[in-house]
Parts: sequence; C-alpha cells; structure tokens
Amino acid sequence: MSAAPFLTVREREREQVKRSPRSQRAAVAEPTTRPNVSPRCNHKATYKRASKGVGIEWILGQLALFGLVVAATFLFSVLMGNSLMEKARHDTIKAQGRTKVARQDMVRLRSRLDRLTNTAVVADWASARGFVPSYAAVETSTDAQTH
Repeated sequence: MSAAPFLTVREREREQVKRSPRSQRAAVAEPTTRPNVSPRCNHKATYKRASKGVGIEWILGQLALFGLVVAATFLFSVLMGNSLMEKARHDTIKAQGRTKVARQDMVRLRSRLDRLTNTAVVADWASARGFVPSYAAVETSTDAQTH
C-alpha cells in the first residue's frame, strides 16, 4: 500500500479549509494536542492548603521579628540608661573633687589676704622700707633741737 491516496486526501482538506469562510473553518480545525496534566494534582485544594500554611508561617515570622525588635530596643534602652547614669555619677564625683580642691585654695588665699591686709603687718612693712605715714606728726627742727 502506498501513502499517495492518503496525502492527496489531506491536501484536499487543507485547500477546502483555506477556501471556506471563517465560520466553517472553526468546525474543521486541525486536531490539537492536550496538555499533559497529572490527574493526582488538585490545584485548588493544594493552593488553599498552601496559602493557609504560608499565611500562618508569615504571621508567625512577622511576630517573631517584632518580638526581636522589641527585645533589642528594650535591652538597648536599658543599657544606654545605665551607662548614662554611670557617666553622670562619675561626672558628679569629679565635680565634687574639683569643688573640694577649690575650697581648700580659697581658704589658703583668704588667710594670705588677711595676713597682707593686716594694718600691723602693712605698717611694719612700710617702716622697714622707709615710708612714713601721712597722718604721723612731723618733727620740726626746733623740736629736734630741744630734745
């Protein structure tokens, strides 16, 4: 047997399809292959189960991330608060030490100032250097001769 009679029949069908109007062409369409779909996959059921599982996992992941951020923020604020309080305490101790030294210097300077401004000390210093107070009586030459 030869394939020639079959080929001629196929060619005639193609020519008729080309010549026929559009409405008739759809009825005489060439056969198409069916997509390979596995019968065991129920896409709707699988999709719904996967979406619920993914949703719960996503929510739990977000909650875990939120808890981690809250814990990190809390620990950071506690540590920063403690370190700032310790720094303030250290600064207070240093300031109290500086105040104590300044008070001791003031006591020393005040005693020195009192010694320098004492009238007896100033008079002794002036007389040692030949100064004569202006309020002192000046000896006249007649008084010096009588004595």
